[in-house]
Amino acid sequence: MAIRQLTKQEIFDRVADHLAKQGAPAVGEIITDAGGEPACQYRAPNGRRCAIGALIPDELYEVRLEGSWASQLGERSSELFFYDKCGLGGVRGYFLDCLQNVHDEAAEDYSDRNPNVPNIETRDLWAIGLAERAKQFELIFDREAWERKYNHTLAVGPSA
Repeated sequence: MAIRQLTKQEIFDRVADHLAKQGAPAVGEIITDAGGEPACQYRAPNGRRCAIGALIPDELYEVRLEGSWASQLGERSSELFFYDKCGLGGVRGYFLDCLQNVHDEAAEDYSDRNPNVPNIETRDLWAIGLAERAKQFELIFDREAWERKYNHTLAVGPSA
């Protein structure tokens, strides 16, 4: 059975929704930056997923994917047709890297904060990044609605 390939707008909407509901970046101990600090992961030990990690089905996730850009996942995966199996076959490369970067830039700004707590700074960084990517790729993004969803996460806590 063929898996339906998502459009750029559908991928963007899923990523934006995921980030708003999760509220905080996926960082952990598997990957560290040059200074030895925890860095972004597709799947963090606390169950969080990065922007692209949220698009990878559980059965296709492998630890060996960690540390690579979204545009390199097909090369790192042991699965043939990795992108197609994720529904991402028509939009690989630069677009996915740009969405990954929205997540990662906010996570890198966590040097003096707890990465496990949703906060206003992350909301603002993600909102700006998502708005920029929407404009860049001619997609629709309702920033006010997205911020309301994120603010709900701030109030009640992240969803699984």
